[in-house]
Amino acid sequence: MADQNLTINDILAAAKEQEGEVASMGVLLQKIHDRVNQLVAGQIDPSTQSRINEAFAEIKGNTRALADSITTYTPDASAGTTGTGPADTGAKTTTTLKTSNAVVTVGDTVSLSAAVSAASGIDKAVTGTVTFASDGGEIGKGSLDSTGVATLSVSDLAAGDHSITATYGGDANFASSTSDAVTQSVMPAAQPVPTPEPAPAPAT
Repeated sequence: MADQNLTINDILAAAKEQEGEVASMGVLLQKIHDRVNQLVAGQIDPSTQSRINEAFAEIKGNTRALADSITTYTPDASAGTTGTGPADTGAKTTTTLKTSNAVVTVGDTVSLSAAVSAASGIDKAVTGTVTFASDGGEIGKGSLDSTGVATLSVSDLAAGDHSITATYGGDANFASSTSDAVTQSVMPAAQPVPTPEPAPAPAT
């Protein structure tokens, strides 16, 4: 008979093995959302469009929450499981994410910065790496500098609204933490206005 005493750690440990697949779900959902918006553009009323966006936002939010839980999960050594990441037994940290420009056009470069801070009174420097994600899928990493800030520049986000998060992985002294999501809006590139054909000269 199967063991009925499963814990959340057991579930996360099993899901950790599929971390890449879970992260890619967020990217796939965003592509589907973008494609749906392209197909219905100009064909539905704003209220219906809003309901579609809300539905996708809820689905992507649930996927992102699962991906964040898996990303920050560290096996419990006391349970007989070992992992390569730092254990979340250090001092609590807070990660704050900012974008250089909340609304850009396709192809524009956006600078993302994540500041990691610890409780006051701790004289050790926060070190390590921050992983940036868009809609649950990793888009890059950045190392913390001497001020506790990691940055990442991206220019390949697709048109649409993207939910950006930053996750600090922790180190020997500090626990991991994930920022609140920041919405990054990417507008489609402007279409060139066709040059009108010159009117034919009047007949003489």
